[in-house]
Order: sequence, then C-alpha cells, then structure tokens
Amino acid sequence: MYLDSINIVNFRSLESTGLSKCGDFNVLIGKNNAGKSNILLGIDAFFDCIRSESVVLLDPQIGTPIDFTNQSTAKPIRIMADFILNLAERDELIRDIVTEVPQMKNALDGIDPALRLSASVCVANNPTRFAYINQLALMNPAGHLERLILRVDEEAEVAPCVWTECSIP
Repeated sequence: MYLDSINIVNFRSLESTGLSKCGDFNVLIGKNNAGKSNILLGIDAFFDCIRSESVVLLDPQIGTPIDFTNQSTAKPIRIMADFILNLAERDELIRDIVTEVPQMKNALDGIDPALRLSASVCVANNPTRFAYINQLALMNPAGHLERLILRVDEEAEVAPCVWTECSIP
C-alpha cells in the first residue's frame, strides 16, 4: 500500500492544500514559510492518529491552538489520505472488515481491485484535544465514492464529549 494523495485543511498555515499522485520519491520545493514543513507534520500526524488502533485518540501530537489556522479552534483540522492497495492488501482489508463485522460480507463481495482506500482524520480542541477517524471509504480511481465503510457525521463531530460516572447499586 502506498500514499497516492493527501489533503490538509485548517492546519497551521495550511487553510486547504493537497498533494496528488504521490510516487515513490517526492520533493517539496518552495520559499521559506510556504508550508512545506507543515505538510510533512500533517502527514506524520495523520499516521500517528491511525496508528493508535482506535477510532478516537486522546491527546494527539497536534491539536493545540497554534496548530489551527489563525489559532481558531472552532473548525477541526482535517487530514484526508488516499492509498493504492495491491490485490493481497485489498483482500486482507476485506477479511479484517468481515471478521469484525460479519454482516458486511455480502456488501464487500466482488469489490473492484482498482479501488483505493480513503481515510480521513479530524483533530478537535473542543473542549479537550482529541483526534478521530471520521471516514473510511473505498474510492474508484477517478476519486468517486464506491463503498462507505465508516463515517462520523457532523453532529457527532461538533458535539462536546461529556463523560459521566455511573454506579450500579
């Protein structure tokens, strides 16, 4: 599996930017303070969030006010990445999904091998810092949605988390 494209929104100096058709070797060229390092930090933060093996990551490496464009924490940081899978990786992904959610087996049968895995991570500071995977999907090579695996809707994204302690008598 390799990274095909990345889009970063509301992260430091990057209001909205992206890289497409990433290859085996990429070079970022630009003036000082153009955002090259922020792109690399955004990519690293994306992998940090998905590496946690949880849909929600508390206290991610980014998410302090300085990490948000214009230090405005009202809108989350969004990092979207598309990956090209080889046939074995696609089959392993389908096996993992069916193992976790057996009712998805029929929906995943016959998936086109050319589909790409698309993942989106959001980082919020509302009221505490957390990151979460808000979408996993399979996209066709033209970038159109083929199969939605997971999506956290906007109402759940903006609702503040309230933790309460319950006791059973």
